[in-house]
Amino acid sequence: MRGRPQKQSLEYFPFDVDMFDDDKVSLISIEFGAVGESILIRLLCKIYRNGYFYQWGEDECLTFCKWSGG
Repeated sequence: MRGRPQKQSLEYFPFDVDMFDDDKVSLISIEFGAVGESILIRLLCKIYRNGYFYQWGEDECLTFCKWSGG
C-alpha cells in the first residue's frame, strides 16, 4: 500500500477572518477596492502554491494586470 505523495506546496493556507482589518490590507482596499483585494488573495495563493515564494517577472506582472482589468 502506498502513502499519499508528498507535496512541495500547500493545498490551503489559513485565512484570518480579520485579514481585511489589517492596516496594510485596508490601504489596498481603499486605493483599489475589491479588485485589489482579489489580487492580494490571488497573489497569496500563488506564493503558497510555490512554497512561500513567487518569482516576479514581466510575465507575472502582465498576468496580474489582466486580473485587474489594466
